[in-house]
Amino acid sequence: MRFFLTLLGLAFTVAAWSQASVTTDYFADGKKAQSDKNYELAVENFKKATVQKPTDGEAWYELGWCYNELLKYSDAISALKNAKTYLKDQPKAFYESGYANDFGGKTDDAIKDYKKCIELNENYAGAYRQLANIYFDIDKDYETALKYYNQYIDFSLESDISVQTWYRKGYCENESGQYEDAIIYLKKALDLDNKYSSAYDELGFAYYKLNRADEAIEAYNTSKQLNPNSSASSSGLGDIYRFLKKDNDAAFTNYKKGVEINPKSQNCNYGTGWCYNEKANYLAAIPYLQKAVELNSKYAAAFTELGYAYYALKRYDEALVELGKSVTLFNASAPNYYMGLCYVAKNKKTDAQQIYKKLVDLNSPDADNLLKKINAMP
Repeated sequence: MRFFLTLLGLAFTVAAWSQASVTTDYFADGKKAQSDKNYELAVENFKKATVQKPTDGEAWYELGWCYNELLKYSDAISALKNAKTYLKDQPKAFYESGYANDFGGKTDDAIKDYKKCIELNENYAGAYRQLANIYFDIDKDYETALKYYNQYIDFSLESDISVQTWYRKGYCENESGQYEDAIIYLKKALDLDNKYSSAYDELGFAYYKLNRADEAIEAYNTSKQLNPNSSASSSGLGDIYRFLKKDNDAAFTNYKKGVEINPKSQNCNYGTGWCYNEKANYLAAIPYLQKAVELNSKYAAAFTELGYAYYALKRYDEALVELGKSVTLFNASAPNYYMGLCYVAKNKKTDAQQIYKKLVDLNSPDADNLLKKINAMP
């Protein structure tokens, strides 16, 4: 009996030891929850996996990945810092860390991570795309953004490229003056989404810059139908009718509509003021031109037009102030000429002569006109 009890005790001891020695595979459980898109549960399991094995780079990586999916970017950054330490040769760790830093507001760190990802694998297409988006959205550096969009496209299947990427590439090409190329890629965006109003706006701009007025008008009108609450199409149409069609009445109608839609449109305010000046309705022009320079304190053309309105109303001191701002920003012929006319009107011959010399230096055809007025002064 004692022998039997001894064996029984031994059996219980072995069973207890075996049960204690079985370790839960938290990493596998985390992957299962991740595949089920239960990211909260996945996080709990991956955290336990990192406790079990603190040097498990894959567990840290998956933990960071899940935090990114949950929009918990600070937590993701911390987890992925460890992933980069233990997976230092794997580009995916740096890409995911770049993503966390990118959306967590740490742009400089994101750029470093994405560039390290590319250094480890120059074919890692997503890193090029994310870099392009940073330079497009945050830095407004469209030349650099275009370089990265081109590299992203080179390393991607065309079927994987989104409508937004085609649009942004076309936008960057417009900014770079590559209008023919812009048309190609904006059309690719529209092939994927024919209701993308912003792509029609950019297409209209490219056609406008290429003097293809009718195609530009068609593109902008399509945009207007798709998004009546955007001023971009009205602004573009105003420019086409003003510069290409030489139809100031149609230009005025579109600019004015653009201001009604968006009172903060710089170009529509400027265009409306310009058209009012052309109609010799200078008092009406002034509020629009004032709004344009309020919105953009470096808008030299708007300062010139505002100065001209004051000059036409014989408000010479106010004209000189606005024209002087324009000249400070860009030493062009027109604001200098109207400054000269103001000095002539104020009977300030010496000041007018100084302006004449500036016009001569600028090789301005207005120099002779101003000289005639100066010579006619008493």
